Amino acid sequence: MPRRGYRFAGEVRNIENIHRNGEIIIERHAVSQTLIEEISPTENEELKTENEKPVLENIKIVVKEEKTHSPQFSILSSKAFALAAGLLLVLTGGFAVWRYQNSRTKTSLSETKSIAVLPLKSFASKNEDEELRLRITDALITKLGNLSEISVRPTSSVLRFAREESDTIEAGKKLEVDAVLDGRIQTEGERLRVTLQLVSVRTGEQIWSEQFDGKTNEILNLQDKISVQLLPRLTPSATLAKNPTANPEAYENYLKGRYLWNKRQASEMKKAIPYFEQAIALEPNFAPAYAGLADAYSMLTNHEAFPTFEGYAKAKEMAQKALAIDPNFSEGYSALGWILYEHEWNWAEAEKAFARAIELNPNNVEAHHWRGLNFHTIGKTEEYFAEMEKARSLAPLTKPIAQNYYGVVRQKEGCEKAFEYLEKFIALYQFSEEGRIEASGYHYAECGDYDKAIVMLETIPHEKLDSKGQTELAVAYAKTGRRKEALEILERLKKHGSTMRFYLMPYIHVALGDFDTAFADLEKGIEARDDRFTRLKHDDFLAPLRSDARFKQLLKKMNLSE
Repeated sequence: MPRRGYRFAGEVRNIENIHRNGEIIIERHAVSQTLIEEISPTENEELKTENEKPVLENIKIVVKEEKTHSPQFSILSSKAFALAAGLLLVLTGGFAVWRYQNSRTKTSLSETKSIAVLPLKSFASKNEDEELRLRITDALITKLGNLSEISVRPTSSVLRFAREESDTIEAGKKLEVDAVLDGRIQTEGERLRVTLQLVSVRTGEQIWSEQFDGKTNEILNLQDKISVQLLPRLTPSATLAKNPTANPEAYENYLKGRYLWNKRQASEMKKAIPYFEQAIALEPNFAPAYAGLADAYSMLTNHEAFPTFEGYAKAKEMAQKALAIDPNFSEGYSALGWILYEHEWNWAEAEKAFARAIELNPNNVEAHHWRGLNFHTIGKTEEYFAEMEKARSLAPLTKPIAQNYYGVVRQKEGCEKAFEYLEKFIALYQFSEEGRIEASGYHYAECGDYDKAIVMLETIPHEKLDSKGQTELAVAYAKTGRRKEALEILERLKKHGSTMRFYLMPYIHVALGDFDTAFADLEKGIEARDDRFTRLKHDDFLAPLRSDARFKQLLKKMNLSE
């Protein structure tokens, strides 16, 4: 216990009374605390024997006892006495180490500029209370993420470690941070104990640790307890951000919603919506819950789970409500910016929203990521590179960011380097064999190596390829003179119910030299506001159309310059 000494915190079990050779007798129920305290030189003199010097100056051992119902052992033999003496030596040596480490903590903490909060583990079963553990993790990330002085990895970057028994230091290296906040939880009914340690990635040194008690349904209070202890040590000038709600139940529902949204799978994000709605029912002026709904509706619409116009209209309504409640809410601006970018194609207003989000919270990784995509769409290449680099530095293991960063590598360093990056990306996220083949086939088709694209993609039956994979294969067929096979795939795509077909089919039309049909489909896609059109201006598959006056008209309809 900092500034106090050491406390026994192990598991205590009731067992039968034992008396073997006079060594150990359980004679009563009690708990003893052994504390190491400083004493004066005068007191120390009284501890010396005639021919001995004190083992440690200014140290004494104080044993305090409280009556409880936990078993306490009474040591009665010389063997047990020797054991106690050994324990005392360990404690005194440990105290010296603690004093040394404590003297170094300030320096280590002051050097901490980036942190990753790893998903909390359980002392019990590996997968026990996974949702609870990740909700607490997300709550800590949210609280720490409000610090402008410290870069905090977002939940989306650390989720991969939820069930992965990786070494703390190795995880920190992968996340490219100075320190890792690691911990475990122990639950008993509604009671909850969280044990945390902050570890330096560079030295492996434990630079801070503490234990916190709370309740499973009061994460808001637990979050505050931890923040009060940790934040001032990380940055003394920091002030704790005001909690967005005083209603713990509303906050619990919000955290459950964010936990599901961060999985970025349509089935999970759909489950998030009722939690956000319940949070709002409990606390009508809860801005984060409205922003959560905005993100859920927009991402689900992007995943084609909602009709385009309906889904984005609902998303925008929720984002605007969040900002009406809190005009200085960073996540509200990033949620609104995404809708303005992805659906409304209002590039200037999207840029303003992302810039404001970053101004309010420099660690808002989604704002950096989406701002980079917005810059790419309008042709601000250097700004695109800079924002994508920033997003990647803040969240190196967030899959959507890592995936979109492939485009940066290909544009800056060419196809060879891009393929090296792609192979690392595939390995990092443990793609299935079919996923690896499709990703590689797309790369080869986009880079003009059509023979390799065919070799890769033909290893998978056509019916198992997704629409994008089939399109890539059809382009490769068309470019290598296999017109019949390309047309067969094109006929299958025409039956696809999604507006996505109006963006993908033109790839094949262009490869076949049928520009008129390509433009006809592109016109339909723009009318339908298919969100894939944000890449139209720079899409290499459509490059042969750029010199055509009709292409310039398409750009004009999208509020894009030539």
